[in-house]
Amino acid sequence: MKGITLNRHTIRTGLIIGAFLFCAALLYATIDAYLDIRKLKDGSIWHIPSKIYSRPLSISKGMDIERSGLMDSLSRLRYRKVAKVTRPGDYARDAKGISLFIHEFVYLGQRYSALQVKILLDGRKVRAVFWPKSKGYIKSALLEPEIIAQISDGLNEDRTLVRLDQCPQYLIDALITTEDRRFYSHHGIDLRSLARAMLTNLKHGSIIEGGSTITQQLAKNLFLTHRRSVTRKLKDMWLALITDALYTKDEILSMYINEIYMGSYGHAGVCGLGKASRMLFDKGVSEISLSEAALMVAMIKAPNSYSPYTYPERALKRRNTVLEIMLKRCKISENDYKKARKTPIRVVPQVPGNRTAPYFIDHVVSLVKGNRISETALQRAGYQIYTTLDMHMQKTAEKMLAKGMSGKDSVIDAAEVVMDPKTGILRTQFTHAN
Repeated sequence: MKGITLNRHTIRTGLIIGAFLFCAALLYATIDAYLDIRKLKDGSIWHIPSKIYSRPLSISKGMDIERSGLMDSLSRLRYRKVAKVTRPGDYARDAKGISLFIHEFVYLGQRYSALQVKILLDGRKVRAVFWPKSKGYIKSALLEPEIIAQISDGLNEDRTLVRLDQCPQYLIDALITTEDRRFYSHHGIDLRSLARAMLTNLKHGSIIEGGSTITQQLAKNLFLTHRRSVTRKLKDMWLALITDALYTKDEILSMYINEIYMGSYGHAGVCGLGKASRMLFDKGVSEISLSEAALMVAMIKAPNSYSPYTYPERALKRRNTVLEIMLKRCKISENDYKKARKTPIRVVPQVPGNRTAPYFIDHVVSLVKGNRISETALQRAGYQIYTTLDMHMQKTAEKMLAKGMSGKDSVIDAAEVVMDPKTGILRTQFTHAN
């Protein structure tokens, strides 16, 4: 009897110790998760590459549009040639000159609002810059600088942060009805979706459906791997519960639209709907149409598999599915549905990235680091670095030097540097090794 009593006591003690250790581990994990999730408040968790810019192009009376490379600049900045200029990024040319709607941009800490102008020409030279809004002439108009390099970390994430109030309501509706239609009523996890997913997975004998809410997707993207497993599922559920307790639904949705992965293009992974709208349509997220909003939401499920560049037919079918879901949930009218469904997918062409003026960029980076800005901060803090590089002069010099060196059999290295004789400011730099 003593042996049995001792055994029971040992078991009871072991259970108490085990329960204590489990609670301690759970408490530690909760505190650790809480501290990580709290970081989202100040945005320190976002990975935003720093960008190095050229000098902006000033359009003023007497400027030669060919020698200044105005049209080439518009092409590199992805301005659209249209019949009638109506929104930022449009331009049109007629016998009198060039109608141009310049994007809003920030330069040296100053914000320049979107500006519509008419550039009146005498041959190749600017005769005057007319401002239709005031029906008068202005001294000059500034065209935004070009990005000449990006400094990213090992994740190579690129994103443009946007606010929830910048997103059209139909974009929010498409997102919630497609990804998590009970988003505003659950507490981070949706038991009905989980039960449905469990039945589907049991039926197929493998993990086919996850049943994840928007909050779980956010937690998974920020803190966990994408490998499907029961353990990871339990973790993202726990993180989702904590996130839901710490933040309002709108705050969670705002974080989600800035974090969600939207595919890999070039050497960078596009994250967030703000960057995706600019990449796909060359529009700010507030400017997109219903059909464009549905396409972006359609891509969330599998961004590379539903890429309109690689698989346009697949992307179109998935977009129409999103529109059907919105119609079924009474988020759009029948007329809006029919109109959006008939709209073909139109995305702007992807421009392959070429590294411009590498030695110049390296020099700029060394100067920035000399101001006590770390490599990590450059890679993640989203600094805007403005330089004196003249992109048209740079591109012209590259072409001329490459043409002059073509066909040479001997090993020849050549370099070119152009400086402003009045100020000593560097305008171009190019090195060619044959």
